[in-house]
Amino acid sequence: MVGIKITGIREIESNLNKIIKGTVEKEEKALLEAGELLKKEMQKEVNVSGKKQKHIRDDIKVSTVKEDEYGIKEISVGPGKETGWRAKFLEYGTSKMTAKPFMEKAYRNVKDQIKKKIEGVYKI
Repeated sequence: MVGIKITGIREIESNLNKIIKGTVEKEEKALLEAGELLKKEMQKEVNVSGKKQKHIRDDIKVSTVKEDEYGIKEISVGPGKETGWRAKFLEYGTSKMTAKPFMEKAYRNVKDQIKKKIEGVYKI
């Protein structure tokens, strides 16, 4: 019989599991770093009032890494519960105020850096 004999399946499986675990850790680290990058840009772009209240700039948060129902990892970046309702007025405007979108602008400013950070995880 002519054929190929493969041995060491357990070693191959062990090595693949190590690679997968390392990739997952790198992926989560890259997502959190990208989130921090976006957070800093949002803080830079958001207008700050002179009022004595918690400012949106001081309430921008990066969530923990979550996995959706399809196994896709994701994070959220944006104002917390305390100021999120006011952020909507800035981002989208109202009938009496024009929009001053800081979240979209911040994302546009750093999207290439975020893309490179995430892509770097998968380069061999």
